Amino acid sequence: MNLNIQYSASVTIDGEARTVSGGETIEASNMITGSQTIGNTYEAMAGSTLHRTALLLYNAGSVDVAVRVGMSPSDTYDYAIFNLIAGGVMVIPKLFISDFNIVSEVVSVAARTSSSTAIVEYCWIS
Repeated sequence: MNLNIQYSASVTIDGEARTVSGGETIEASNMITGSQTIGNTYEAMAGSTLHRTALLLYNAGSVDVAVRVGMSPSDTYDYAIFNLIAGGVMVIPKLFISDFNIVSEVVSVAARTSSSTAIVEYCWIS
C-alpha cells in the first residue's frame, strides 16, 4: 500500500508570516495507530520495538513533550532529544545519517513531560 503524507505549518517571525508545506508518498505494508498518556518520567512509546519504516507523533496535550530517540550505530548507543510542542507533529525515520556519514538505526523511542501529563497519538508505519 502507498501512504500519502501531507503537511503544512505556519509561523510568524518578526511580523512576517511564513508557511512550509509539502507531501511524500511512503510504501508500507502495515500501519498501527493509537494514543498514549505520557507522564513526567521517560516511558517507551507503545510498539517501539517493532520493525518499522517511520513513526509519526502528534502531541494532543497542552504541554510540551520531550522525545528521546535511541540510535545504535555499530559500536555505540546514542540518544537524540527532541521537543514536541503542544499541538506539534514529529516524523521519526528508521535511519538517521550524521554529518560524518554515520548511519544510525532508531532502536527505541521514549517520551516524557516536564510536568503533568500529555496525550501523544502515534502511527507506526512498516
